[in-house]
Amino acid sequence: MQPFRTHTGTALPLDRSDVDTDQIVPAEYLKRIERTGFGPFLFAEWRKDPAFVLNDPRYEGATILLAGANFGSGSSREHAVWALEDQGFRVVIAPSFGDIFRTNCTKVGLLPVQLPATTVRALMDAGYVENVADLYDRDKLNEMKLLALEGFAEKSAKQLIAAIEASKGHPLSTVLFALGPRHVGFQVARLLARPFITMERLAKAGPEEMGAVHGVGPIIADAVAGFFREPRNRQLIARLATLGVNLTEPHAAPGGPLAGQTFVLTGTLPGLSRARAQELIEQAGGRVVSNVSKKTTAVVAGSDPGSKLERARQLGVETIDEAELLRRVGRGP
Repeated sequence: MQPFRTHTGTALPLDRSDVDTDQIVPAEYLKRIERTGFGPFLFAEWRKDPAFVLNDPRYEGATILLAGANFGSGSSREHAVWALEDQGFRVVIAPSFGDIFRTNCTKVGLLPVQLPATTVRALMDAGYVENVADLYDRDKLNEMKLLALEGFAEKSAKQLIAAIEASKGHPLSTVLFALGPRHVGFQVARLLARPFITMERLAKAGPEEMGAVHGVGPIIADAVAGFFREPRNRQLIARLATLGVNLTEPHAAPGGPLAGQTFVLTGTLPGLSRARAQELIEQAGGRVVSNVSKKTTAVVAGSDPGSKLERARQLGVETIDEAELLRRVGRGP
């Protein structure tokens, strides 16, 4: 699992235990060759019931799934994780997980969080937060309300509120990712945030303008433009702005120390999350890509680096560690 700094989003409570992978995505929908497009099949049998929680408009765009014990048990099919990811979930919180399901989550960047059953139950039952803006509204969520929940003490309540307040300063790309427009992962959120810089400009852009951004394309552009056309989404964004959430993206000044250079990140860095490392590279004028090629300037490698490090060695591409990266961006000795 890559390091994960903060994620805020709407939480959908799936109050069921022992949900297996066949219930997450039934076997009849496994004929696709691609790993994308499984979102419509997520909990396919249960979704036939209009009262099923995933059909509740209050949870539309949810990016956090609260589930019961032993979530993801059963077969080893990766399609279950792909379906959750394609639906827009970034985090799954449960008292326990199927071992193979947990491993599959870490391969695609879906974060499995194991919490005591009492804490998960308290989060499901409290009803304090119905959308991401409620996290920043101290009338909706505050230390006193958290202390009323089982599993929260004064210190943990203070820490949670402090972490939420600190997240107000995250860049536009992080906010866009958390809002969960369809097909928008963290990398796509960055691609969209960089050229438009502000949420206002992005929201006003049409699908043609968004689709012209390299790496976005018409399908994603149509989905994002549709997201901004929804009045409830525009109201949510306006409320986030009123509550002091940053809705701008920092952009690198031309001629930074890494201008024109391309980097690949692999493995777990000791002190930086992947998102933070990418942010530092981009602020210094560099670019982060997924695949190693002869044009790659360097591969930044941490522990458990995987095949990208071997590929760099085969191509003769330089490999550096976190300390060297920090030195190059002007943050180290």
